[in-house]
Amino acid sequence: MPYFRYNKKLGSGESATLIGPEAQHAKQSRRLRPEERIEVQDSTGARFQAVVVSSVERRSVRFRVESKLPVPPLSPLVLELLVALPKEKALDFVLQKSTELGVSRLTLFPGKFSPKHTDSTKNRLQRWQRITEEACKQSGRQFPPQLQWRERLEDAVEKTATPTQRWVLTPEAQRGLLTQGGSLMVPTHQVLIGPEGGLHPDEVAWARSRSFCEVALGPRVLRTETAVLGVAAILQFLHGDLGFAGMAGNSPENS
Repeated sequence: MPYFRYNKKLGSGESATLIGPEAQHAKQSRRLRPEERIEVQDSTGARFQAVVVSSVERRSVRFRVESKLPVPPLSPLVLELLVALPKEKALDFVLQKSTELGVSRLTLFPGKFSPKHTDSTKNRLQRWQRITEEACKQSGRQFPPQLQWRERLEDAVEKTATPTQRWVLTPEAQRGLLTQGGSLMVPTHQVLIGPEGGLHPDEVAWARSRSFCEVALGPRVLRTETAVLGVAAILQFLHGDLGFAGMAGNSPENS
């Protein structure tokens, strides 16, 4: 069940009020009524079952916390996607599916073949953050991925304290991701993905000089959003939590 976000700390038995966009969603989309049960996550990430205690207004929803609920555990895989800015529709898909598939961090930058965007960076970041937050609630994830913008590819690639396997996806690569054996099993991965026109040869060469391994996902040329979905699913299946049961079932730590 999608949950509602509450911007303060909650405790069992407390009463509180949803306001703003959360209240509007409750009224217009969920059409909640008194005595209905909902899930609410507070500012600390704790999640609760609650009951609506009064008529639902456009700008406020009064609820009472009943009990604490379990929260899905974090994936053991640390996955960062470095994505050259694609078209807006494709980017929306990338933001949504990266969140749903447990990507840890999403770094966007203007690639040499990226389309031009006229909005300010601040406006774009706010919009992108809203998309990841909505996907987070829909999928039941506790917190959205870290989202950041860098003005250059060189600034997007940051040093990490833990051993990191770096991949750059190109359709011309002579090796497939699944042929890399033990390299797939390190706990932290960075994956560089181009826009619809692909990465410029200079960008690929620079990535190789920074220890990125050039690989393909198969014999077909994939759109940006398809490549994001594919590589995130593969790595989460191999080293994360995709394919395991939910909170009540088995997990990578318990298997």
